[in-house]
Amino acid sequence: MDDIKKIKDLVKKVLGSDCEIIKIERIGGLSNRNYYTKTSKGDYSIRLAGYGTSKITNRKDEKISTLLANEIGIDAELIYFNEISGDKISKFINNGTTMSPSSLKEASNIIHITKIYKKLHNCKKNTGIIFNIENITSNYENIINNSDVDYFDDFFEVKKFVKPFILNQVNSKNKVPCHNDPVCENWILEKTQAPEKMYLIDWEYGAMNNPIWDLALVSCEAGFGEKEDNILLKNYYNDFDIENIKELFEYKIVIDYYLSLWAKTRIPYDKQIMIDYSCEHYKRMKKNIEIYLKI
Repeated sequence: MDDIKKIKDLVKKVLGSDCEIIKIERIGGLSNRNYYTKTSKGDYSIRLAGYGTSKITNRKDEKISTLLANEIGIDAELIYFNEISGDKISKFINNGTTMSPSSLKEASNIIHITKIYKKLHNCKKNTGIIFNIENITSNYENIINNSDVDYFDDFFEVKKFVKPFILNQVNSKNKVPCHNDPVCENWILEKTQAPEKMYLIDWEYGAMNNPIWDLALVSCEAGFGEKEDNILLKNYYNDFDIENIKELFEYKIVIDYYLSLWAKTRIPYDKQIMIDYSCEHYKRMKKNIEIYLKI
């Protein structure tokens, strides 16, 4: 069944047979397929789960985190979530701007990010879902081992260096609800409101984790330099020191290690785009290792 037929059937099932579809437009998605769907009952974002994503994403867990994000008001309003197929319908954020590395570097947007993080990390909820980076990366390695995808030449040497950081993160007692995948495309700024509002969407990896993970990942994916990292840490902690910077880089290194492995699991499905993605993150990880050793 093609995506358009799927969307039409889903709209009829969820919004009613009297709901008329006016427009369907693809709006991206790295491993999933997302569509802007304009209907007679309003505008919606429809997510069709990507092929092979069931191997690495627990949709029941995703639904728990999505409902929490809705409860505390930081995600687009959820209309429907199928925890078997992974298909999802949310209210479309009209007049919303999807963030890019350059826009997330703006000080005002970094402040928006820290406000959302504080709301999420301090909500005092326990989703019961643990983000165990050791288990996740081991699972990715198992998937890669059972495929025709090769590791980087120095992967096992790098793995030895990164392993202590992974264990420190796994053993951290500071576990709070985290997004765990706050890439640029998951931040949407709506300017029609006064004041403007930032949303954090797509909770596939939402789970209990050390909050530094969320700070480090957005720093990595938006390409933050020292200036932006300082704004991020200052507005999150109110004050910070060299130990906070060092910890941030430990998490950055693990994140790019993890993302380079994740991309390799996707190569059989998404081909060259994931080959490039894996190489980019592995290269950045090695650069951050050099920076870390000089701190």
